[in-house]
Amino acid sequence: MSEQDNKLFIEEWEDEGKPTKEDKVLGAICYAHFLFLAPFFLEKDSEFLKFHMKQWWILYVLFVLINIISMIFFPITISLRLLGLIWLVYTWMCIFAWYRAYRGIKYEFWFLATLIEIVWEKLEWNK
Repeated sequence: MSEQDNKLFIEEWEDEGKPTKEDKVLGAICYAHFLFLAPFFLEKDSEFLKFHMKQWWILYVLFVLINIISMIFFPITISLRLLGLIWLVYTWMCIFAWYRAYRGIKYEFWFLATLIEIVWEKLEWNK
């Protein structure tokens, strides 16, 4: 049996530039609140996975910072309403990004693109 015949039995193999099924699943897991560390500890050398881990990290830090700022600068009644609204937007963005990652699409939120580049250049984690 030749190597090409073997590929008929493999559900998905790694093509140049396309994420594998494992990368897609791990990219989607990045957007889950408590499972996001799983792709980090696996230390896969995949640009697709690194992209989604960076994007989720920046998105989560922004979510926490906006919540802290709203609690400090607004009265409790307004702050609770803002927290609910911010949580809904954050959840929608995570679900949207999760779906895109699972489909193998490298979707970048326009307002996070430059922020991700700036933070990773400062931290020098992109090496």
